[in-house]
Amino acid sequence: MMARSHALLGAAGWLAAAPVVSDAIHQPLDLPALAASTLVCAGAALLPDLDHHDGLIANSLGPPTRLLARGVAAISGGHRHATHSLLFGLLAGGLAWTLVRYAGRPAMLLLALLCAAFALRAVHLSDPVSERRLRWVPVALVAGAITYAEARYVPGTWHWLPIAIAVGCWLHVVGDVLTPEGVPLLWPWRERVAIPVLDHTNDWTETFVVVPALGVLIFGLAWVHFAAVRTAALTWLDGLAR
Repeated sequence: MMARSHALLGAAGWLAAAPVVSDAIHQPLDLPALAASTLVCAGAALLPDLDHHDGLIANSLGPPTRLLARGVAAISGGHRHATHSLLFGLLAGGLAWTLVRYAGRPAMLLLALLCAAFALRAVHLSDPVSERRLRWVPVALVAGAITYAEARYVPGTWHWLPIAIAVGCWLHVVGDVLTPEGVPLLWPWRERVAIPVLDHTNDWTETFVVVPALGVLIFGLAWVHFAAVRTAALTWLDGLAR
């Protein structure tokens, strides 16, 4: 799957799972928290592709993410190996939990910034090809602005963050299972699992069926979750009409 499909799948999956997660962690997800957690999951759905040392995600924030991707690629064995497994999602969520538990809000916001940058890059805020090594600057600025807003409007400890990161990674794996190349789902067992619904990455099915379907699903779920915002907007428009 392409990066945009992974990000959309992460957002849709989180919006669908959010009520269950909220009940499980006994922490209500109000509108700001739901918006922030959806963006985190969408960005985390790109984390497994850090095994590509010079891919789209590796260039999200310039030299820091390129260095991170090179390290991940070297440790994991290259593209579509260890990071494309259920174990990686568990480890990513566990690492996020450890950072949140022992490093507090600075680490939490750093993870949010990273996920925001990945999500923005996935939807092509900047040109991924030309001037690749310079175009990360607007991504960093916008991701920073988003993270600042999250820090202001989503207080306290985000107990949902490790879950959102793990879920995002697992949803990425689900997406790549649908391609002929498959993934080593149960790594370190190297046998690949594939259910080739898509002929290949970025084929016409993904472009004209999967992406629009995910967009409609996200819109529908957001319409339900953000009912309060919808009601307020309709009331405001009604007031203007009068």
